[in-house]
Amino acid sequence: DLHGLSMKLSDFQGKVVVIHHWHAGLESLRELKEVSQRFATTDVVILGVNINDDANDAIAATTKEGLTMQSWFDPDEMIHSKWSSSIPIDFVVDRDGVLVYTGQRQSSQPLLDVVREAVAKSPSR
Repeated sequence: DLHGLSMKLSDFQGKVVVIHHWHAGLESLRELKEVSQRFATTDVVILGVNINDDANDAIAATTKEGLTMQSWFDPDEMIHSKWSSSIPIDFVVDRDGVLVYTGQRQSSQPLLDVVREAVAKSPSR
């Protein structure tokens, strides 16, 4: 992550996971802050894939927005390129590990609605 700690998507198994691909120069963190605040008492986890060249720029951007979010530091875009060629872009994975949403800011379904639906859905057994 941005602080040099190891993490993998499977660490968050059983949770609703929002994965946001971003760059510190973009204005894309505000909507994530709203998602974070609305679902703070649920099992929603927000993760990022940050493609900045400098981790400190990414840390400063999340701090400025007041957003607590673990992000993979991906300056060479090894992670990002496997998911998408666009940025910013969001993915939502439900509790069963199923990708339920891929969208950019101009997407027809707002991120809040997608997360709300994923939280409301009971996990499969």
